[in-house]
Amino acid sequence: MIFCQDDYLDVQHLPAEIWECLDRTAAPTKTDSLQDALRDFEKKYIQNALRRHGFHRRKTAEALGIGEATLYRKMKELGIAEEKKSEAVS
Repeated sequence: MIFCQDDYLDVQHLPAEIWECLDRTAAPTKTDSLQDALRDFEKKYIQNALRRHGFHRRKTAEALGIGEATLYRKMKELGIAEEKKSEAVS
């Protein structure tokens, strides 16, 4: 069982043994292109930032150092669904 004080679990909450396994499984395969890997990373990075800021686009965009319109466009391009705004997780 894993306990955390945040609203969601992230890799950092897992034991080191699992991190090591994730590092090996996260390595690109021969069929993954760099473009696909970058797109996947960007999507996960933005999703995590949105969660941290309670899905407030303005706050998230500021934290990422991009404009709100850019964040909105990237969300559409990457297929990131808008979720109900909540209190930000510090």
